[in-house]
Amino acid sequence: MEGKQINKKYLGVFISINLVFMIFLNLIYHYFQNFNEIEKSNMLYINTYAQKIYVEDSHEFVNKLKKLDIQESFIIWQKLSENLVGLLYWGNLDFPPIIEGRFFTSSDFYSNRRLAVIGKNLMSHQLKEESASFIELFGDQYEIIGVVGHDFPSNLDNTVYFNLDSNIFIDLFYIDGKDSTAVTLALGHLSQLVPVKTIDDSPHGIGRLFGYSDKNYKFKIVCITISLVAIFLSIIFFANAYFSQITVQHLLGISPQRIISNLVLKLLIWLIILLLIGKLVSNMLLPYLFVWQAGINPIHLILLGTVYMFGQLLVISFYLYVKLRRTFS
Repeated sequence: MEGKQINKKYLGVFISINLVFMIFLNLIYHYFQNFNEIEKSNMLYINTYAQKIYVEDSHEFVNKLKKLDIQESFIIWQKLSENLVGLLYWGNLDFPPIIEGRFFTSSDFYSNRRLAVIGKNLMSHQLKEESASFIELFGDQYEIIGVVGHDFPSNLDNTVYFNLDSNIFIDLFYIDGKDSTAVTLALGHLSQLVPVKTIDDSPHGIGRLFGYSDKNYKFKIVCITISLVAIFLSIIFFANAYFSQITVQHLLGISPQRIISNLVLKLLIWLIILLLIGKLVSNMLLPYLFVWQAGINPIHLILLGTVYMFGQLLVISFYLYVKLRRTFS
């Protein structure tokens, strides 16, 4: 008898909304957790807030940088192609993960040496000579001091980094640092050496593609809005799916408090089941949607799911209380 009092179409819509949302929640959480690493790999570790600049004489510029004595950490990139990048840096910065050897140190610059760090896919291009390995760049041999890469395919795999003081070809550079403030400070120091012209760069990186960065919350606001809409629709369909049953229980003299508590318990059971199914399905989808498979703290995801469920339980309690009063008053 109870089954006949349930609107199965409404219940089916409720299940669909929550299952899709649970999958969405897991995938978006994965994206947020790994955004920085995905972005850095996609951008060859050139940050989205890096400032592109133009100098009239690049050789004079790089030579004068040798005399620079500052405390701030920053880096100068010169991107010659999608997978060929020169660099100079000062201080402590975040660099690609090393598989073999090491990354550049400050002593590698202005040392009259030609050095390179290569992506893991380029190891077959090494020219071995005694105890050292080399790769040919610009008609010269560059000693390979390190190999970079993740345990998944990325743009780093085919990239070559070289010490910028060894060869300078163009007058365009990127000034980069730990954050936008560091970039601004670095620009101030560089402007004292030579005239520097800043250039607005075209959008690049997945952060700009989706309009998301550490200081831009538009994407998060969209996700929160989707969550609120999902809660609202879920409650509407769930309450209407059981409303015939609620009506019968009320006519039988069951108190509104008991009716609401019974329905809230049913909702909780449904949400827990759908959360587990959503987690299972999203875990199956993750390898196909994200190459970056870093470990995720499951407690955080459980807390997010709990907040979502608590939100629904709170809203449905209020919704049913209002609906019952209006219907049976």
